[in-house]
Amino acid sequence: MTLMDEQGNIKYVARDTFDLHLVDIREDSVIVDFTNWDHKLKIFKQIGGQPILVFEGTDIDKSIPGSLRFYKTPNDMQISPGKYYYDWVVTRPNGKVETWINNKNFIVE
Repeated sequence: MTLMDEQGNIKYVARDTFDLHLVDIREDSVIVDFTNWDHKLKIFKQIGGQPILVFEGTDIDKSIPGSLRFYKTPNDMQISPGKYYYDWVVTRPNGKVETWINNKNFIVE
């Protein structure tokens, strides 16, 4: 099970498939087409530390405009139960890098 609450905190059950869908993502009321964007979801044990797990490339499905799917198999989710933090960083097609979510809770049960 993978859930995101209204504040952007993520809860994940250890040894499950990580499968998080974000839908209806808009910018200035317009659905965002993420086709040529790069995304990284980085998980940290401590704020400001080195990432212990990163979602990027084929871990992220951008095929539906305004929607993203972050996905990893249980074998790829080698993370112990506990409290972690995550950042979501995007790179726009023009090369501009932006942190869209910073230091939110990532709870593994």
